[in-house]
Amino acid sequence: MKATEDISRLFKMVPWLAAHPGISVKEAAAEFGITPRRLLHELETMWMIGSDPDSIASGFYEYLLEYDPDEAEAGRVVVTPSPYIARPLRLTVDEALSLLVALKSVQPLVDDESAGHVGSAIKKLEETTGHRTGHVQLAMDVGAEDVRSVLHTAISTGQRLQLVYDGVNRGITTRPEVDPAAIIVRNGSAYLQAWSLTRQDWRLYKVNRIAEASATGEPAHDHGSPPEVDWADTASVVELHLAAAALYLLEYDPVRESGELDDPVYLRWARVPLADRSYLSHRLLQLADQIRLPEPHQAQQDAVTVAEAALAAYAELPASNAAGARVGA
Repeated sequence: MKATEDISRLFKMVPWLAAHPGISVKEAAAEFGITPRRLLHELETMWMIGSDPDSIASGFYEYLLEYDPDEAEAGRVVVTPSPYIARPLRLTVDEALSLLVALKSVQPLVDDESAGHVGSAIKKLEETTGHRTGHVQLAMDVGAEDVRSVLHTAISTGQRLQLVYDGVNRGITTRPEVDPAAIIVRNGSAYLQAWSLTRQDWRLYKVNRIAEASATGEPAHDHGSPPEVDWADTASVVELHLAAAALYLLEYDPVRESGELDDPVYLRWARVPLADRSYLSHRLLQLADQIRLPEPHQAQQDAVTVAEAALAAYAELPASNAAGARVGA
């Protein structure tokens, strides 16, 4: 059992036990998926946890959880939270700012009902701090509101979705069918975590790249709990050397860092996250000798394969069509 899971259970346990005075030890233990012995051990531990060490040292125990060990010996649990815990929460300005940032970051990602509650909490928080936190502004990359609404509805009602998805390079559009599970946020960007019917695996879809989302009319299947995302593995990084005609990529693509090169042709270097190597092969085909890779990459062979297939298809065109293609070009 992880320590974080233990702590999370303890936080849930106190209010639940307080709301069920006199419940049997066995029933309480079953509610939290632990043994009766462990339940009593954790209650004894919580009994000695307080918020004011000076008061405890002086013999004043009103800051502690009230737990009746005699009742526990009789097989019942009686817990009363400390009066200190019941006091209204008082926040410093720094704490209020942190809470406000958290609330504003989740507000656009929840359903309409929850967004209303979050908005109310934000308003109250700003009022109680004298609007000193009102200058907090967040730039969140969360996609279109109508798309998010469809995603939330599908997740809450268990519907399968058809997406129109623009790939990493925004030049490749796919239409995957997915069973949506959750919307998660990383580094200010929202992602849909969903089961791809095509891939038969869990996938992440950046919400701002979902051009359209619509319910298929079929229920989403149960694929179990989605795995924890290892963000370190979601994208590798590739270094590009850019000539003058390719410098616009510094503004258009998600460049992590860049700098100047001492080269008469390739003026700048850039490190770009690479979630899908099709992005890189697309850029190589598009920019040709205006972009250079200092290290070999499989995307180079991908670009060669695509180019050869295109040339082969062109060679198979009738002479009249090929001439027309040359004139049109």
